[in-house]
Amino acid sequence: MQVLELKFKGDRNYIQGGDIFAAIERIVRGEDELSFVSRISFRHFGRHDCDLYWDPVAGGERLVAEGNIHTTSGNRKCWVVESQRPVRGRYEFDEEGLVECAVMVGQQISMDYNDAYSPIEQVIALTKRLNYKLSPDVDGRWVFGQLNLKIPMPGIST
Repeated sequence: MQVLELKFKGDRNYIQGGDIFAAIERIVRGEDELSFVSRISFRHFGRHDCDLYWDPVAGGERLVAEGNIHTTSGNRKCWVVESQRPVRGRYEFDEEGLVECAVMVGQQISMDYNDAYSPIEQVIALTKRLNYKLSPDVDGRWVFGQLNLKIPMPGIST
């Protein structure tokens, strides 16, 4: 088990999925720079700090996400479980500022890379903006639920 030590992003009262993805990426790339998160699926919002498990978790645990890690020796499963530890901290996040220069043409959205934000933050913010533009009248809100990758996402530092 590894502690993720996550913070709240902006005014959210839950741990943002991109931060969980980035924390796992730092761990796995720190162990082997060719490893990367190839799949992550979120099951619940985490409102406390989370832990990363390499073995299946007991039924009573609060499963936040599950995923696969691509390694040079094959795939490795992982589980993210909400702990009882409070989140320690919060950091600013200007999502509107991130996507203000995005250009939408038809059902596609794009923007120049902005090194003030991580690639996963940009992907999530652009996807969210695109979904709200294409379907503006939905009940609830858009959240990051799943990511499948065939190659590593660039820009994760260990």
